[in-house]
Amino acid sequence: MITLWRMIKFGFQGFGRNIWLSVVTILIVVLNLFLMSLVSGLNVVGQQTLTAVRQKVNLSVYFTTTTTEDRVKQVQQDLKKLPQVQSIRYISPAEHLDALKKAKGDVVVNAIATLGENPLGAGLVISATSLDGYTAIAQALKSPTYSTIIENTGNDFSTNQSIISKLSTIVGRVRVATYWLTGLFAFIAILMVFNTIRVAIYSQREEIAIMKLVGASDQFVRGPFFVSSLLYGIFAGVIVTAILVPLLTVLNPKLQIFFAGYDINVLGYVRANLWAILGLEVGVGCLLSGLSSTLAIGRYLRV
Repeated sequence: MITLWRMIKFGFQGFGRNIWLSVVTILIVVLNLFLMSLVSGLNVVGQQTLTAVRQKVNLSVYFTTTTTEDRVKQVQQDLKKLPQVQSIRYISPAEHLDALKKAKGDVVVNAIATLGENPLGAGLVISATSLDGYTAIAQALKSPTYSTIIENTGNDFSTNQSIISKLSTIVGRVRVATYWLTGLFAFIAILMVFNTIRVAIYSQREEIAIMKLVGASDQFVRGPFFVSSLLYGIFAGVIVTAILVPLLTVLNPKLQIFFAGYDINVLGYVRANLWAILGLEVGVGCLLSGLSSTLAIGRYLRV
């Protein structure tokens, strides 16, 4: 225990002795951790956006004005028996008209005023268990049984399907770019810490020789350098987390506008998982620093 405490003590001393080199190394690790967090965050947001868009996909079915409510409800019950159907919501003619007024504005209001009555029928909004399920549902609606009562099936599904296809392509490319960029930033951080430890070993070569002469073990000589490298990761992880929260607080209003209509709250997620994110940042920083320190010690510290 005393030996471990001394190794930690000497590690802190070595960190402070080369304070400016330590500061530069920490800043480099901070920059790389921040960029890694940024590209990883973009990947997570892309996945959440894709999930949110998929949840909004539906298939709208509108019936003729002569179709009674009981008949529409019967179709609803028939469709619920399909294994691909997750939920079905009934839309009355009045709700159908209100939705069209909100979408088209004064044009619909003036047209209805001219007609003097609601020309729209009831409808059903169908959500499937998966995107592939909409094809089976659409085929079922083409049955001759429904051909005389269904007016149209709208274009919600086809439009959203096109959006999802494009968004999936973008998210896939972002994911691939994330892997490459994360690897690049990790390599840069490892290289920087590697060189820092190498310089520290060179500057303390005489002290290392004296320690060996008085009987210090190999682990005791190597330990302080490893402790110093972990300090780089710890400080870098804390600093990056301290930067991310205020930055997201400033950007959150713009993000809310950009993701309006979708259940995506990046700042809320970060605040709810702050300690986990801090632990992850510190853990990644220590992993990169510890790995590079191990490589440098094995390469340049001959004890």
